[in-house]
Amino acid sequence: MGILDNIFGSSSSDDDKYVIFLGVCSILSTVDGEVTEDEVMAAGAQIAQSPGMTEERFNRIYSRFRSESEQAIAKAADLSDDEKWELLNMLINVAVSDGHFHGEEASFICMLTILMGLDYEHVANHIFEEYNIDNKEFEAATKRMEVAAKEQGYLK
Repeated sequence: MGILDNIFGSSSSDDDKYVIFLGVCSILSTVDGEVTEDEVMAAGAQIAQSPGMTEERFNRIYSRFRSESEQAIAKAADLSDDEKWELLNMLINVAVSDGHFHGEEASFICMLTILMGLDYEHVANHIFEEYNIDNKEFEAATKRMEVAAKEQGYLK
């Protein structure tokens, strides 16, 4: 814990993580073409329930998210492996919060898995075994995301 952590009563590295989590969740919420209130509330609620979270701290994190969200995917690759798995679990919870795990959401999560250097097969197998994903929707979304990721320099 740094001196600012002692003053504010929080871990700045945890706050950095939560800023990244909110940024990636905001992207996930848009990939199926419809941002639902359930998705927004699910992301916020998971962070709000974190140990040591106060309203003031959450507001600081949210403010940072608003100004730093564009770097969220790139910064997600720098998370520890445990934090990456925590992020993936959070994304899955957000994806199912509106009652339907869309193929676009599953594709985004799988693409992020690759970008973060985690085991794609493990994540994809888990998603398809545990959730009802439309394969055609997933495949079409994956093709679109691959093109977009290459255009943005995330994939070669």
